[in-house]
Amino acid sequence: MTAPVALASSPQHVFYQPRRPMFWVYVGLMSIGGFNLAMLLFKYLELAPIALAISMVINAVLAWLFLKLINWIDLFEREPLSLLVAGMGWGGIVATGFAIHANDQLITAVMKLDLDDWGAAIAAPIDEELLKLIGVIVVMVIGRAYIHRAMDGLILGMMCGVGFEVVENILYGVQSAIADVNSDVAAAVTTGLARLTFGVGGHLIFTGISGFGVGYVMTRRDKSILNRFGVAFGLFAVAWGLHFLWDAPFEGLITGPLLKYPILLIAIFLLYRYAIRREWDWFSRTMAGQPDEVITKNEITAMRTLRGRRKARRKARRDGGMLKKRQLRYLQDAQLGLAIALDRSDDPDKDPAVAARREDIMVAREALTQPLTRYRH
Repeated sequence: MTAPVALASSPQHVFYQPRRPMFWVYVGLMSIGGFNLAMLLFKYLELAPIALAISMVINAVLAWLFLKLINWIDLFEREPLSLLVAGMGWGGIVATGFAIHANDQLITAVMKLDLDDWGAAIAAPIDEELLKLIGVIVVMVIGRAYIHRAMDGLILGMMCGVGFEVVENILYGVQSAIADVNSDVAAAVTTGLARLTFGVGGHLIFTGISGFGVGYVMTRRDKSILNRFGVAFGLFAVAWGLHFLWDAPFEGLITGPLLKYPILLIAIFLLYRYAIRREWDWFSRTMAGQPDEVITKNEITAMRTLRGRRKARRKARRDGGMLKKRQLRYLQDAQLGLAIALDRSDDPDKDPAVAARREDIMVAREALTQPLTRYRH
């Protein structure tokens, strides 16, 4: 087999929807936010260029790790790249830019109530979570034809959180460098490493949780309006509460980040566990009844987790080397492509997309079952 199995590719212009007003809302706010952020970064470039460069390098690595994580946990139906980029862009440019000004106003208002220590804990969860959530809604409305399950909201929410957290870290790193009278480089490095060590991924968690609620509203048409919006508001309240907990200057048992952070991890783990079970239920239900030449029961079981898929590929490698391992991966990808095509089709028996995915599977299985040929030189 000389080339990967051709899988269904995302149609062109997934996000570019100029006929939809929401698209132009996104473009307008991104333009305003981008201009403001650029002016701020140019100012920082003049005041602390080395610190800015250090912060950007540290957080570029962090962003790469976040993206690898999101790609790793999205097991069944990958989101279109343009929607992922749009979500990340909103978080890093629009939400961050507007949150800078909103935080200042809200903290000032809180201080007037003699709650100086609670300014960040009250202000940040309100405006930051709202701004990020609005971005998730905007992106999902623009690309609603490609939103099929609540997991899509979780992933897009996390992408929005990536953008916000990375840009926020860069700004904090430079601000600390400017404020440090001794060494802006040391301050940038210290701040960057501190934010990587304590609470890393917090915004992914917060916005992933609230984003799942948006996905639930948009996709669970089998539920009542009251149920769907109740879940969405409840999950936003959880995200707000976790953000409040993280920033709150509580005294006592939950003071330190080492005790707060596990709470954040448990919350996102429980939600992800529920979401991925729903994804598995969808896949197994969609592929149930398919003939063995399309997918066997053992192959369905192996597809449940990333660990199961890798275990099957390791076995293929032991039996036939790296070539068989790659061919099995092509087969697994083709089976995922068929499930997606079946889910989107109104008439699978006559749908050319379904037929194409079945052909992909046949080609992949034929290559996988062919014996290895050894050549003499």
